[in-house]
Order: sequence, then structure tokens, then C-alpha cells
Amino acid sequence: MHGLRPSRVRVSVVEYKRHLIEAFEDQPGRWFAYFRRLDGQNITGTESNNLRTPAARYSKEDAIEFAKAAIDGLPDA
Repeated sequence: MHGLRPSRVRVSVVEYKRHLIEAFEDQPGRWFAYFRRLDGQNITGTESNNLRTPAARYSKEDAIEFAKAAIDGLPDA
């Protein structure tokens, strides 16, 4: 037996302005968020329908607020 334990990732999902935000903790105290359009279309100015927040936040709430601010900054939000 190698002694490694499976990682436990905590996730929270929120809908905001026709986007789905998925906040996740990749390590204790390091929260990120992915967000994507609910209609499956690419996010304006990108070739993708989802984006990840570029920096870790210390809480789920902070990661969600960071993603909401990014969505608010989109031209079609």
C-alpha cells in the first residue's frame, strides 16, 4: 500500500447572470472558480465557453465574488 489518500475537493455551484459559477478548493484555503455560460456559447472575446479565475482566494465566497466581478466585466453580461 502506498499510503496516499484520495484528495477531497469541496465544490459550490451558483448561477449568476446567465452563467454558472463553480467554486472549488484545490488545497485547504485555496479557492478558485470556473464560470461558463448556461447557453453553451463561447464567452465573448474567447474561444471557450468557460474560464477559471486566475488567482486563489481564501474562501468559497471570495472565489464566487471574484468570478461575479469577472462576469460583470464581460461585454455581454
